[in-house]
Amino acid sequence: IANYWHDSLHFSLCSDWRVNAIMPYLFPIVSSPWVWYHQHVIGHHAYTNISHKDPDIAHTPQLLREHISIRWRKSHIRQAHWS
Repeated sequence: IANYWHDSLHFSLCSDWRVNAIMPYLFPIVSSPWVWYHQHVIGHHAYTNISHKDPDIAHTPQLLREHISIRWRKSHIRQAHWS
């Protein structure tokens, strides 16, 4: 269900825009469609992978050490050194 929810919020689940617009509100399981739209679509897609602007980077410190304030983990070992 989460994948259907995600795809409909990107308006890519169905060719009928009405299905995509209604689906997330019928199954608000993951989070509020309104909050997700503003955080992910507006925040992430406007500033994709830009340090201190992309809100999605803040949610994945275990994947990418973007700033010195993020504690180093073994999963960062193959990441290129940043200054």
